[in-house]
Amino acid sequence: MAIFDSTKLINPFENDNARNSTIEDLPKQFVWTKIFGRLISQKNHILLGARGSGKTAIVKMLSHEYLAKLNHPKAKQVIKSRAFIGIYVPMRLSWVGELKSSVWLTDSEQELHFKWRLNASCCASYLNTLRSCIDCYAGDVAQKIITERSIARKISMAW
Repeated sequence: MAIFDSTKLINPFENDNARNSTIEDLPKQFVWTKIFGRLISQKNHILLGARGSGKTAIVKMLSHEYLAKLNHPKAKQVIKSRAFIGIYVPMRLSWVGELKSSVWLTDSEQELHFKWRLNASCCASYLNTLRSCIDCYAGDVAQKIITERSIARKISMAW
């Protein structure tokens, strides 16, 4: 008689919003399709869809850190070839709404606040992508440390 272990099952309906999906769960739930594969190119794309149709999940999966976790032969080929390194920069509509409700800020201060949030989000995303690339492409631990130190020096000089 076989014993059924339900602890190993993943419920794909547990998290209904990709915004809340983690780097551990989204790649396990994602299904590679031919259309998704066509998005991995140097061309610009516009992704349209109704609310909840999977736009955020697709865009997240195009990022290097998520794509590197996807257990699919084509994903592994894209990562290995280094031909496509996507970056996902989260953007919140609430940022705009919060600015309008901040009546104590002038229009120029509201714009600066929005730019600050967007820049901080971009920087965090770039650093996440750098971490993913170092983890994938630097060989052993020593090489990862040398690469990380070199990048950190260059970033600190730029800032």
